Amino acid sequence: MVFDGWNSGNLSQRSYMARGIKVIYTKQGEVADSVIKRIAEKSKRELVIVTSDMEIKTFAEKCGKIVISSPEFLDKIDMARYFSMKGGVCEDDPEPARTGTKKKGNPRRQTRKERKKKRRLDKL
Repeated sequence: MVFDGWNSGNLSQRSYMARGIKVIYTKQGEVADSVIKRIAEKSKRELVIVTSDMEIKTFAEKCGKIVISSPEFLDKIDMARYFSMKGGVCEDDPEPARTGTKKKGNPRRQTRKERKKKRRLDKL
């Protein structure tokens, strides 16, 4: 998580870890967007960037990072809470099967990009 500290008075960037999530406060005069872009560009690790900012989303995807919107992240958190309360039991109804199609392959298979995104999100 990166928070704007440009008006805070801190002369240096501060960061700490909280439950496996790195929290960063930018230094005075620096906006969070520039820090996020720098991290996305330089990091060799797998990152999931949560943003609804289109400029950051586009930049991060060009750097090969997974980007999800803020509402999508909130849904992910809500689902995790729900399943933790239900003991991890999923009661989803299966999708109805398609009939009468002549296409080959699995029509429900996600694209390679979607599968990669799902794998990274499942690690959250």
